[in-house]
Amino acid sequence: MDKKEENREEEDQVVNPWEVSSSAGKIDYDKLIDKFGCQRLDHSLVHRVQRLTGRPPHVFLRRGVFFAHRDFNEILDAYERGDKFYLYTGRGPSSEALHLGHLIPFMFTKYLQDAFKVPLVIQLTDDEKCMWKNLSVEESQRLARENAKDIIACGFDITKTFIFSDFDYVGGAFYKNMVRVSKCVTYNKVVGIFGFTGEDHIGKVSFPPVQAVPSFPSSFPHLFKGKDNPRCLIPCAIDQDPYFRMTRDVAPRIGYHKPALIESSFFPALQVFPRDSRRCCSGRCVVIREREGDDGLRYNDGRMNLDGWILKAERYFSLQRFMNDDKLEAAAVIGFEGDALLWYQWEHKKRPMVLWDEMKLLILKQFRSTQEGSLHEQFLALQQVLELSNLGRAMDFAKRIEGKLLAMTLPKLTLGFSATRTDGLT
Repeated sequence: MDKKEENREEEDQVVNPWEVSSSAGKIDYDKLIDKFGCQRLDHSLVHRVQRLTGRPPHVFLRRGVFFAHRDFNEILDAYERGDKFYLYTGRGPSSEALHLGHLIPFMFTKYLQDAFKVPLVIQLTDDEKCMWKNLSVEESQRLARENAKDIIACGFDITKTFIFSDFDYVGGAFYKNMVRVSKCVTYNKVVGIFGFTGEDHIGKVSFPPVQAVPSFPSSFPHLFKGKDNPRCLIPCAIDQDPYFRMTRDVAPRIGYHKPALIESSFFPALQVFPRDSRRCCSGRCVVIREREGDDGLRYNDGRMNLDGWILKAERYFSLQRFMNDDKLEAAAVIGFEGDALLWYQWEHKKRPMVLWDEMKLLILKQFRSTQEGSLHEQFLALQQVLELSNLGRAMDFAKRIEGKLLAMTLPKLTLGFSATRTDGLT
């Protein structure tokens, strides 16, 4: 392959913190690993996580959703020696609510915090979105507060978690580290890493140190006191790698460990690639917060019939390589909300359902929109307050549904339902 063909392939696949696209219809992750210089996450590291924590590896590890790393093995070495480390991840608030693509690093970070019992810092880069999305300062701050609600709902340990907004927190020790980093990175270096041009305002050029310094424990003197210098592990999508390549170059020069990274692939959008589903765009995605006027099918492009929802859900299962024993719970999180989700959780805990195909047939048979109302309305019907004269009839109806559920369910538990479990997001 000559130089022109190599350059053309690189142009056809763009992956950076602000754009993810591919004219080929999919991202070539092997080429991305070679380009960025990170390492593939192999099975030996996954098994080592299980051995050290005594917990099954997270489903995102088992299926290769988190597929690349930088020095993750050194984090495990440190943990095995009894040394400390902490987690750092973040969110650029540019929408009212997170969707499932945004949720992946937080779900995985929650697992890491629980498994290793370590502190966590979560950065809300409201300043970044103010500069890149042309939002006002006030609107960026408001979106950060809204996004924080979704993040908190993931169930992080409140005694070990610090969530902060750049607009509110930057200063003091944090700002001092920003200055230290800035002095170590030349303009040519930052242009080479991030591709800035003469048309970009200076706010963009000055932002990378803001995202870099949460990697250093002295940025949080109220969390890490004295001479503590714990290592930092950053779970993130691979498009964030350029920020931390820069950070890793600088860290030893200012007296810190290089941050380690564990990096994920991209969650596929509902429409045809190349749009990146983690970004808030006009394409369809699955949001995780209920909004007035939407039905029980959580798609942000409006109302959708039941058959359409099933087709969309099954496309997700295929793209995300869900196994059969995970599809049922994934469907519940993608498709149900509020009381409907509570209904599903109650049924599942009482008598675990096993296969998505069984549940799908039951839903189609019992809850397709009819003269009795929509799917969502019929899910909620059994929880409505009735007149005493109607109570007996409702109980008969409930028994018929329960009998059919029981007949279609295998009497055993199936492992692996952690794929998309987000306790508390209802």
